[in-house]
Amino acid sequence: MNGGWSFYKNRVFLTGSTSRGSLKQDPALLQDYLAHPELNTTLVLLAPYEKLDGRKAVTKALKKVAVEVSAAPLAERQARLAIEQRAQVQGFHFESGAMDELVKRTNADYGQMMNYLSSLLLYAHDEEVITKAAVAGLVPQSLDENVFDLVQAVLQRRQGQAMDLYQQLIAAQQQPLQINAVLVSQFRLLIQVKILAQRGLSESTITKQLKVHPYRVKLALQTVRQYQLAALFKAQMGLVTTEQQLKSTTRDPELLFQMFLLQFSRQAQ
Repeated sequence: MNGGWSFYKNRVFLTGSTSRGSLKQDPALLQDYLAHPELNTTLVLLAPYEKLDGRKAVTKALKKVAVEVSAAPLAERQARLAIEQRAQVQGFHFESGAMDELVKRTNADYGQMMNYLSSLLLYAHDEEVITKAAVAGLVPQSLDENVFDLVQAVLQRRQGQAMDLYQQLIAAQQQPLQINAVLVSQFRLLIQVKILAQRGLSESTITKQLKVHPYRVKLALQTVRQYQLAALFKAQMGLVTTEQQLKSTTRDPELLFQMFLLQFSRQAQ
């Protein structure tokens, strides 16, 4: 290391893992370097692990001199606060409901929220107030978000609303197979969250186990409290059948989705 930035990843010896990997890693070399670092070099260790083994001498030595930077996704509350503070620094504030709308449309993804903030600030330049209407007009809903509304309509057996939402997705040039795949994925998440919640796991633990954004787990928990596991399984299996029909027949996708809604409503009663 002759100066500048040096990046190293997958330092397995910092964890409790017994796997040595394909490359030989000697922790003693890192300890020697930490004791006599190159002052013109910034050493960056990328450690994509849940935690480091604090009992090891090399880990203790590293923590004494290193600056730890977490790259984990910000939780919803942290993302809200960071965006609000960024807006306030520039003299703007969110009206009531506007931040909720931004969180909903971005699934509380901090990166997406930051990307849209500049447009919102520009739009609100004169009044210095970011309105809910501005967020709705400038921040498009993702397919996942649109499908989440569709999932709610399916589970609540609101067939008319479910068909309207499905037709809106088709009109927006979303492909039937893609819509169905996202629906299957959403119900799979609901089933997983329901099972883990029944086992007594906390929201944060479920998030870690499933490795999805915390906001998605939060919404899933709010949903599954209202429904039995059997109903969620029936919906998912019905959608799997619909996917098979979409791939093997030339029948109208809207008709196939309507048939799914009718069958699921009868089973859920």
